[in-house]
Amino acid sequence: MCRVHTLAMPVVQDLADMYKAVDAPATVNLLAKLAVEKSYHAKLDDTRSSLAVSILLIANGLWSMVLAVGCRLSWLLL
Repeated sequence: MCRVHTLAMPVVQDLADMYKAVDAPATVNLLAKLAVEKSYHAKLDDTRSSLAVSILLIANGLWSMVLAVGCRLSWLLL
């Protein structure tokens, strides 16, 4: 069986524009599906750790962008 994931990466001048354009439900859905797939072949603890690392990488990227650019997070709702 072959699975194909299509991902369109936006080209932007400002990284904040990319974070604004992210479809959060679709991103969470993709991460969850990838975690379920991984759980078939790996230990549950490894899958959980991998998912946590992915989420932390996204959050760290957003936070480093905020610190570097100095933009406000008024557009971000957590």
